[in-house]
Amino acid sequence: IADEAAARITSKIHQQFRHNRLALFDEMNVIQIKKHVDKLYKSVYKTIKKEFTAVLNPIYEDIYDEAIDMGFDGDMRDLDEAWIESFFDEYNPVTKYVFSNEIERKKSRLFESLVASKLERHQSYRTAENLLIRQVKQYAIELEDAIAKVVYEDTLVMMLQWVAEDDDKTCKDCKALDGQTFKVKDVPPNQHYNCRCYTVPIKVYK
Repeated sequence: IADEAAARITSKIHQQFRHNRLALFDEMNVIQIKKHVDKLYKSVYKTIKKEFTAVLNPIYEDIYDEAIDMGFDGDMRDLDEAWIESFFDEYNPVTKYVFSNEIERKKSRLFESLVASKLERHQSYRTAENLLIRQVKQYAIELEDAIAKVVYEDTLVMMLQWVAEDDDKTCKDCKALDGQTFKVKDVPPNQHYNCRCYTVPIKVYK
């Protein structure tokens, strides 16, 4: 579900950036360019937040149902826009930045690039677009993991098992974690960008 949201966001980002690349920057001064870039990133951020917010509860419900099927129990909750804003404002150990801060940083970099060189403006746009899409795709992975943690809290899951994909693309760090069990609060973060590992709840019998 998160991947589908990321795909929709990617398509919309492409449309928004393509539209803005057609602007006649030669006729703009620095202040106009800044307003132009601010408007673009405000629109992009709104798109990202809207699409991610729309999939919060469907993802939650899928993971919740899996936990219930395994014998865990607890009350459901609704995740809303305030939750996604909190998610965007948290430091992420994989990306090593805060999502909302990184959006601002990328916006500043595009503005600086557009002002610095008239000849490379189209390339600046392509680079900015690709970096933003990469950020969105990674956070689709992080979103599912963050929602899973909420579900585990709500259903009183205490222990998780790390599961790594078993193929030649799996890195040594992920292989080393495969099969290990952790308390929910002690689960390591994803080991790298585009990590395909996941965790599953395990029953603890006293």
